[in-house]
Amino acid sequence: MDIRSLLKRESVSQLLKYLIVGVICMLFDFSIFFLLRINLPNWFFDGKHSIEFVLFDSYFQWDIVSVISNTLSFSLASILNYFLASYLIFKFHVMQSRNREFAYYVIIAFVGLIISNISVSIFSTLGIYFELPHPLFLAKLASIAVTFIWNFGSRKYFLHSDRKPFRETLQELVRR
Repeated sequence: MDIRSLLKRESVSQLLKYLIVGVICMLFDFSIFFLLRINLPNWFFDGKHSIEFVLFDSYFQWDIVSVISNTLSFSLASILNYFLASYLIFKFHVMQSRNREFAYYVIIAFVGLIISNISVSIFSTLGIYFELPHPLFLAKLASIAVTFIWNFGSRKYFLHSDRKPFRETLQELVRR
């Protein structure tokens, strides 16, 4: 198989386009995240804005401002991603109603948000523990990479393929 025939495959083409859209949304996400992360403590928090705890003889610090900043930036970037991906990449839509499709998209994005927040918390803690430079920046970058895999795979499978619609798949999972 040569590179031209590989690039002609719809899934590969969509993945490459999704990477471009992903970079645009990542830059948007990063910008909003760090704008909020830097300014939220000044706007809303006086003094301490983290929860410190010890787990398995290791010190952890859960930065509330980072979680709030990540939630807001991820949510805004997800909305931008929906519109860019829906109109530029995924031409096949399982659902007739765009409102219903967006509702399911929000469910997928919410799972992505949970993955993202957990990833930022874990990776920033690891970055601090291993004394890496710019641990929050590296944590956000790693979080985006992990969440990218979930987002593309789940959106492609549930919302933009000719397989069973998301609702039917969800109903089957609930019945089990």
